[in-house]
Amino acid sequence: MLQRQRLIIMNDGIIDADSLPENIRSFSRSLLHINNLKEATAEFEKHFISQKLKSVHSIEELSSILGVHRTTLVRKMIRYNIIRDSP
Repeated sequence: MLQRQRLIIMNDGIIDADSLPENIRSFSRSLLHINNLKEATAEFEKHFISQKLKSVHSIEELSSILGVHRTTLVRKMIRYNIIRDSP
């Protein structure tokens, strides 16, 4: 919430792509070549799971946070070739 408020205040109430952090801008640009919803959803899931995985201690914790069964999460990680780095 505070980041959004800071963005609005620092940009005179207008938030455009240049106002966003580089990681969000680069991810958005990576989706521009995708032409269908299924591929875009898969790319988003891959990115989202990879990013969230960095902030948790276990697959079980992440599955709980995401609201999916552990086996569903593991299946998606295998599909998207997401490997958990050692802590």
